[in-house]
Amino acid sequence: MSTFAQPRPLAERIIDALAALNTARQEGHQPLIEAAERVLNGLLDRQPRWRPLHLIDPELDAHLRVTMR
Repeated sequence: MSTFAQPRPLAERIIDALAALNTARQEGHQPLIEAAERVLNGLLDRQPRWRPLHLIDPELDAHLRVTMR
């Protein structure tokens, strides 16, 4: 039996952080808004911003690939 909670996926943590930010904005409490923004920004920095084309669409990648001779 583990004493630690199972790690949650990054996408799930981002969704929860966004919900917390929206709640803080509705309440209008500036220190909570700033803290929620920092948490969300930190999580978004971990999210990959791009994926290589060969992972997204291998056929298109093969069609567009240019080989230099």
